[in-house]
Amino acid sequence: MPMELEQWRACWARAEAAAEELRAAFAALGMAPAVCRTLRPIVTHQGRVYVGIGQLPEDAARMVARALSPEGATVGGDAGQSARTRRDPAGGASPRTESGIP
Repeated sequence: MPMELEQWRACWARAEAAAEELRAAFAALGMAPAVCRTLRPIVTHQGRVYVGIGQLPEDAARMVARALSPEGATVGGDAGQSARTRRDPAGGASPRTESGIP
């Protein structure tokens, strides 16, 4: 059954607001405006509200993963090592992540 126009507009407004909040969060992480533009509001024919993230460059995806991870949690393929601090082969702490983003 098709959605009424007013219902669609209300859902679209919610989707746009959520996308804008996520854009602001991405910008606060220091992501390029081009990455923020990949975020799109989506409303399904059933009225479900989503934000499409699109394709993120690898460094942007790692920034999001670090921002969402609790302190000390492992992100990526380095089991047992914090995503915030990688260990170098000599056993010292490296201030940079694998992607080169501090």
